[in-house]
Amino acid sequence: MAQSELVRPTLLLGLTLGLTCTGACERNVAVGHEALAVGGEGAVAGASGGGGAAAVAGAPGLLWSADHDGGTLDEWLVDDSGWRYTQGNGTLTVSQAQAHSGNYSLVATVSTEDGGMHQAVIARDVTLESGRYGAWYFFPEAPNTDYWVVMKLSSTESGDRFDIDVHAPGGVEPRLRLFEHGEDWITEPAALPLPIGRWVHIEALYRSTPNEDGRLIVLQDGEAILDTGPRSTASNARVSFLVGSVSWLIEGGPYSLYIDDASIEAEAIP
Repeated sequence: MAQSELVRPTLLLGLTLGLTCTGACERNVAVGHEALAVGGEGAVAGASGGGGAAAVAGAPGLLWSADHDGGTLDEWLVDDSGWRYTQGNGTLTVSQAQAHSGNYSLVATVSTEDGGMHQAVIARDVTLESGRYGAWYFFPEAPNTDYWVVMKLSSTESGDRFDIDVHAPGGVEPRLRLFEHGEDWITEPAALPLPIGRWVHIEALYRSTPNEDGRLIVLQDGEAILDTGPRSTASNARVSFLVGSVSWLIEGGPYSLYIDDASIEAEAIP
């Protein structure tokens, strides 16, 4: 799929893994597509829950999850492997207004009426070369935005690496895009529209490596929709998985995004 030039403000998160950001941060990116093929053989290089623990080789499987049913954000922040960040008027809470499972979900809210950058994200750090990162999202209404990040994958040495964002300028049907920091290129919007008013599963199959067999594949409700193709993706296997809301332009006042049943799994990437 063709790429288009994108000039992004350097106002997004630019974080070092394992450290809590206490001030304003930055970000930037772009990517290309090729034929998608999800599944196949491969070895999981290793995984750890963060906090300085050594990577442990093993078979694919669930490493961490958060269903928010304790009514707190503790599942994200436990054992010093998680952190949260807000900027501007961004807020992170839990709510019973919507839930994918159980009674609670995470709510990330921003209002961009002043034209400034606003962020509300929460993250989990892991040492994992090859894995599946995902969460369920509920968009209560169609957004009007050309730039709204809802998921990020960052790395230790390189800071921000990849954004998964919503593209819906002028109220067109919203679709996901993939942006790679440091390249000034971005994918065209996905062919599959993003559903509004129901839960949708957004996942990233990600191999974090300096080698040319790195890759990131974005899935929507189990269907592959965006793909970097084989490429060097990061300097090492330390990954920050972020969900939430980051934008400077979502028209129409405060927008609350509901997120639930987040997870990280060790999985071979094709």
